[in-house]
Amino acid sequence: MKKSKPYDKLCRAAYDATMTFYKEELWEYYPGDSAVAFKIPGMEAPVIALIMGQAGEQFGLHISYGEDAWDSLCALMDENRVSADEAQNNIHMTGFSIDPLHEIPPEFRSVLNRAKIQARRENRVPFFLTKEPHRGIRIPNNRELKMCLLVTNGMIKAHSEGKLDPRYPLDNNSLQLITVSGDPKDYSISYDEYTFSDEPSLKIIRIINVPKNLEKLKHRSEKFLVSFTNTPIHIVDDDIVLSLFCIIDDASQFILEGTLLASSETAEAAEFLLEVLCGKNSGGWKGLPAEITFANRAVMDHAAPHLEPLGVNCTFQADHPMIDHIKDDLIRYISDNIDYGENE
Repeated sequence: MKKSKPYDKLCRAAYDATMTFYKEELWEYYPGDSAVAFKIPGMEAPVIALIMGQAGEQFGLHISYGEDAWDSLCALMDENRVSADEAQNNIHMTGFSIDPLHEIPPEFRSVLNRAKIQARRENRVPFFLTKEPHRGIRIPNNRELKMCLLVTNGMIKAHSEGKLDPRYPLDNNSLQLITVSGDPKDYSISYDEYTFSDEPSLKIIRIINVPKNLEKLKHRSEKFLVSFTNTPIHIVDDDIVLSLFCIIDDASQFILEGTLLASSETAEAAEFLLEVLCGKNSGGWKGLPAEITFANRAVMDHAAPHLEPLGVNCTFQADHPMIDHIKDDLIRYISDNIDYGENE
């Protein structure tokens, strides 16, 4: 009689750890988007783990790793740096969520199959996944699965000892550091602090199209305010959310340009800004202002390298009362007056 193959020990250990995590309900004890740094064998830089599930869904762990783990995680949380699409595209993570088996695509069940887990379609089981920058999700390899196992075990142990101290990354550049020593079967943990850079240094910048006549424009004395933000307006029967782009004259508070763009990509907003300065606008004006204050850092990161060499002073200010007031009025006006093309 042919013997069945034994289960994969790493996969079974990862399954057991994640189900213990689910049973302990750690999301009930700690706030959302709070993080802990982990130092684990085989990884030079700390990995950063976030407990998920505070909203009552997607229970699990999100583990950012790699040399840009801190920066990419902060970019994911800070909407003023990059659009959600850009942040998601650049994230480097592994982890799991606990979902009903029938919601996990068959091609992502290999860890469960190797662990010899049998479950009914409605049973909750771990959905393991990895996301690399500029790529879609995939199944974790053994190295990533071991990372997930060590972090999950370390998280559970720290919680059981009453020493787990997750913090919100955008408010704290110093996180609790838990060092996991040994292997998944016989491990120990110790506690310390780890300080990251004061401000995320990652700049997710794409090459943008620059108008040929940009450097030939005359200089103006004005100071412009530039805003780019998502709106609650979307295209009917589509997932595209419209974003509001506006240029405001600081002195007169006159709106020089207010346009809805069918994109949330900050690189496209920067391209549009350069085109507007070159005369592609409703008023037909053109020229380089003395200064531009951006309310979206990522738009500035894309545009400034092409404007500052030409003498335009570029600054960033996340909270600008004038921009916020005019932006809110514009969004309210557009929402009230837009024609959705509904049939009578």
